[in-house]
Order: sequence, then structure tokens, then C-alpha cells
Amino acid sequence: ACGRTLRAALVDPAALFDRVPDPVPHGLILRFLATLRLPPWALLALAELAHLTSDAPEVQPLLPIHGVIEAPLARALSVWLLFMVPVGLFALYFFAGLLAHLGLVLTGGASRSIGATMRAVGLGMAPGLLVVGLAELPLRFGALDGAPAFGVLAATALATWLLVTRGVVRTHHVGWLRGAVTGLLPVVLFAAGSMGRATLVMHEVPGLEPPSESPYYIP
Repeated sequence: ACGRTLRAALVDPAALFDRVPDPVPHGLILRFLATLRLPPWALLALAELAHLTSDAPEVQPLLPIHGVIEAPLARALSVWLLFMVPVGLFALYFFAGLLAHLGLVLTGGASRSIGATMRAVGLGMAPGLLVVGLAELPLRFGALDGAPAFGVLAATALATWLLVTRGVVRTHHVGWLRGAVTGLLPVVLFAAGSMGRATLVMHEVPGLEPPSESPYYIP
């Protein structure tokens, strides 16, 4: 069922958006999103937990983000945001849907409920959540870094914008321009969270250099 829903989100929007169940089964949609996003996260969380409970001393290399945020704070933020991913997934679903619905209301009104908008945005984000979850594995372990990492995240954000726009357009029967403007708001939230977490662990960030001097540097 998860595979069929994911396929429909990519290539068969009529099967998902032309008919909206009432009431909207938010629990079912959240379970679908969790099935896509949380398995890669669980691998990272277990690896991080093993690292935190190890007696071996931790050596943190200087990263570009340390020029903006001190190394201990950046490390703490990185760990905290990693373990908050399950909570963030549910928050993203509701807040992204709320932003999209607000955009519809402010640009002419919505033909269906806020629950229908949350459903459209959540299903539109589903492929992007899967890609971000899988990309985070090599990113955290240093196999994906710098411009290629930002390229993957940017391409994912763009594709997610198109899918969310399509979901909003077909759910509320609005024009593509309104759908694109409305879909931009939740996708900015999605992209900001993904790129923010990535920046905290990347060894190369375009336009940002590691600090030349740091009290945490060990020669």
C-alpha cells in the first residue's frame, strides 16, 4: 500500500487528489509519511546513540558552520535536531498544511477544508521526505558534502514544490499560479529545515569557510 501511494503521488495524481475522503484520515497519512522518513532516521539515531554512549573521546573537526555558531553549540543542535526528527515530521505536516491553507484563503479562498489542504501538502511532500531521509545517511557520514549535497537538497525542494503545487491545484480546483504561490510557503519550511540540519554537519558549505582561528582547534 505504501508503494502504491508513493507511485500515485509521483505519476497518478487523479488517484489521490481528485477525491478527498471526509473526514480526512490524518493518522493514515502520517503513518505513510513516517514509513518513508523514519527508517533511515532510525539508523542515524542508533549510530549517534552509540557514539554518545561510547567512552572514546570525541574529536570534532572544524566545520564552516563554526564560523557562525560555536562548535559545542553546533554539535548540540545537530544531535538535538536529529533526535527531534519524528516530532518535526508531525509538526511539518500540520504547519505546512496550515501555511498552504492560509495562502489559499488570502488569495481567493479554499473550496475544501484545511484537512484537505494538509492531506494534499503531506502527500506532495512524501517523495521529498524519502529523498531527504536517504540523503542524510551519506551526508552525516561525510560521503555527500559541499555543492553536490546542496544540489540534491535544492533539486528535492524544487520537485517537492511541483508535487505540492499539483496536489493543491487538484484538491481545491484552483489555477496553477495560485497553486504555485500557495505551495511555495510549505516547501520553504520543508527546505529550510532540511538545509539547516545539513549545514550543521557539512565539511564544505558553498560560500562559507571554516574559521581560521578557534579556541576549539587542536593542532
